Amino acid sequence: MKFANISCVSSLSAIAIVVLSGCANNSTPAASASVAVNQATTLYCAKDRAYATATDHVCNWASSVAAACRDNEPLQSLPKSSVIGDPTTASRCSNGEWLVQITRKAG
Repeated sequence: MKFANISCVSSLSAIAIVVLSGCANNSTPAASASVAVNQATTLYCAKDRAYATATDHVCNWASSVAAACRDNEPLQSLPKSSVIGDPTTASRCSNGEWLVQITRKAG
């Protein structure tokens, strides 16, 4: 009887190890990263800093309203061919400053 209990416990332990090892590395970060890159993204900047050249939209573009309101981003040029339309009024910062937003094309 003692041998039967030991073999039963050993079998259950082996099954648990096999099941758990199958779940151990179930993440796919590379696939997630490629999905994020292929999505259109909205960028924000201070309205009084935004201007356009013949080929670019220039501003302190940031990926969030909060970052744009902090005004720590350097001026960046976005090629007009890489965005959808022109900047539009977005919202206001807590200090009353207006923001604009623009959408970068997917890809």
